[in-house]
This record gives sequence, structure tokens and C-alpha cells, in this order.
Amino acid sequence: MKVSKITLPIFLFGLIIFLLTSCAGITPVTPTPSPGTTDEDNTVINGTIKMPFTCCILKSEKQNTKNNSTKTESWAVIPGAVVELKSTENCKTLLDTTISDKSGNYTFKDVKPGIYIITAYCPSDRKYLTKDVVEKPLGQAVDAGTPDCNSTSLALVIEYLKDCYGEDYSCFNKKSSVYNMVKTIAGAVNQLDIDAIENNSNYDELVTMVSDAIYSCCGVISPGTTPSADSGGSSGTPSSVTKTTINAAVIPGIKAPVTGEVPVTTIADIAVKSAVSGSSKSNTQYTGTVSWKPEHDKFQGNTVYTATITLTPNDGYTLSGVPSNFFKVEGADSISNPANSGVVTAIFPKTESEKYTVTFPGPDNGSLSAKVDDVAINSGDDIEKGKSVVFTATPVQDWQIKDWYINGSSIG
Repeated sequence: MKVSKITLPIFLFGLIIFLLTSCAGITPVTPTPSPGTTDEDNTVINGTIKMPFTCCILKSEKQNTKNNSTKTESWAVIPGAVVELKSTENCKTLLDTTISDKSGNYTFKDVKPGIYIITAYCPSDRKYLTKDVVEKPLGQAVDAGTPDCNSTSLALVIEYLKDCYGEDYSCFNKKSSVYNMVKTIAGAVNQLDIDAIENNSNYDELVTMVSDAIYSCCGVISPGTTPSADSGGSSGTPSSVTKTTINAAVIPGIKAPVTGEVPVTTIADIAVKSAVSGSSKSNTQYTGTVSWKPEHDKFQGNTVYTATITLTPNDGYTLSGVPSNFFKVEGADSISNPANSGVVTAIFPKTESEKYTVTFPGPDNGSLSAKVDDVAINSGDDIEKGKSVVFTATPVQDWQIKDWYINGSSIG
């Protein structure tokens, strides 16, 4: 019994170390797949499927993982994984499927030169997957290595760009924070350019999100949701209370300040037009408050205003997973928000100067003209506040000026 009491803590400590060195803890530093020649036929792509030990091996059918599996970088090789090959040229079409062997290895033969997406599914749960992106050069076989968090992130962005993003993804479905980030990066890059994707300012954040999703086993967090900050749980484990990441980017009810109008101070649950579909629907995701600098009861002319918008998620929604600079405000010159935050700063263009309408009907026995900055104006023109108007009265022969009137009052 003494032996068992000593051995169990050591085993648990080893498992804790193993968990902490998973994909979420150590993100691969190599930014792109590293093709290299092998001794295989030059039309071959091969690699090895590994996944987090607790997410696939322990969830698989009974097997002796100590004897039959080995771990590299804290992941276990996965025998029996379904591995699919698709080309980025038409990633809606499945080119080939194979099964990883007892050592987790897979091989695709007769592969033409090009860029390919490889997807590996856990044999016990096809909702759990990882992805790789492989460039196959002409006349050279490729050892693709192991799909990981970085390659999965890259593949998801490419799939979005090529309009083949999976409809049935569990961890990465279209309501998830991962999808929102993928969409943001793809929108910025707008083409299949691996360097541009991985150099995007949001890419490291995407890899972290994918790492969290992969290592959560896609079962701790319900599909399409993110654990709320106050959802409870212990030892870092999310509770069953989950919330959907806010994805309504356009903040309703705010527009560029107009001279003389009263500033908006609240964001209510009102109808909002989707920036994607163009349809209008109720904004049920958040409310908010707006403060303005400088502070005026009414917008003044010739002034640059900055709005600080503080959004509060409605029940069932969270700001966790919202990318940086995600929100949009109509008419703003610049808009910014930190990642995972609803504090949005919007800077608007300078307002138009306050103006007054000047009318001066001509007299019966002469003429009346007016100039502003030595430029002639017409009766009924709007003149900027603070400008001087110079009037010139010219009477006809035998007539003279008796008086001047402004707004019906004599000024002599």
C-alpha cells in the first residue's frame, strides 16, 4: 500500500505536466508546413497523425495506450484516424481518403503538384479533428509531418477564402469565436497568400483560439459557444453555462455628428441592418452607452468628436472571442476596440460649421448687393457663423438711403 500511495501522486503529477505541454501551451514556431524530400515515390504525400492524449486516445475504444502509442510534444499517435486530402483549387471536392496505420502514419499516392488541405479525424469522434496545409512541388515527395494548432489555423483561413469552410465543424462552427477570427483575417488578406495570412496581426490570436478549442476536446465547451467569465467551475474547468460570442459588428443607432443635433448616449435593442446579408433584424446581442468628447448638449460646428462606446452583452452572449478592431460605426473615420472587449473608440470627421440663412430683398428704388470675404452672395444663401456680410445699397437717381433694417429693426 505504501508503494501505491507514492506512485499515484507521481503518475498524476506526470499527467499534469503532460497536459500543460499540449498544443495550447506550446504553439509550433514554424509558420508554414516544411516540405522535404523522402525516399518514397515523388508523387507521395505522407505524414503522422497525432492528437492530444486526453481528447482522442482516452475517448477511443479500449486500448493499451502505454504500449501501443508514443507521444511527441505531449501528443499521442492516432492509429485508425480517417485522413482526407483536398486541393485548395477545389476544396469542396474530396480527392482521396486513407486510414492511419498503427504508428499513426498515412500516405497519399499519385498526388499532383499543388497546395493541399489534409484533415484528420479522431477514430472515435469525427467531430474532433486537426488539419494540415501541404505544398507539393513537382518531382518531389513530401513529408508533411504532424497537423497541429498552427496548421489547423492556416487551413481554416484558406477554407474560408476558397468557400469550403465546413458546415459541420464542432469546435470551429460559424457561431464560434474561431470562425469570427478566421473571417476577420480572410477579409484582410482576401487571397490565398500563406505569408500574408500568417503575418496578419490577428493570426497569433487565432492560433491561440484554435489551440484552446483543440485542447478542450470540443466537448468541454458546447459547439458555437464560449465559456462566460462568470460561468463558475473549478480548477480552470468551464462550467456547463456557456455563451455565444458576439458577432454583430455594426453598432446600431450611431452616425457621424451633425451640427445642431443632440448626441446619442445609449445603444438600445433596435432594428439593425446586417452588413453581410443586408437584411434587418433586432439587435439582441448587446446594449451600450456612449460618451462624447468634447461634451456638448448639441453638436457644435467645425468640431472633431470622439465617441467612446461601452457595450454590455445581453443574456446568452459574451465579448470573449471578439477580435480586435471588430466593431463598425457608420460615418467614423477610425474605429478601434481591444480583443475580447466591448469598449469601442470611434473618431468622426469634423462637423460642418454652423450656418445662418441671409435674405435681403431688393428695394423698389435701387439695388442691394452683399458679399462675404469679398465674394458676392445671393439672398437666401447660408452663411457660416462668425462671417461678416458687407451690404451695398445703390439708390436710383434722385433717391437716397433713409435707413437700414436688420430682422425688422432699424439700425439707422
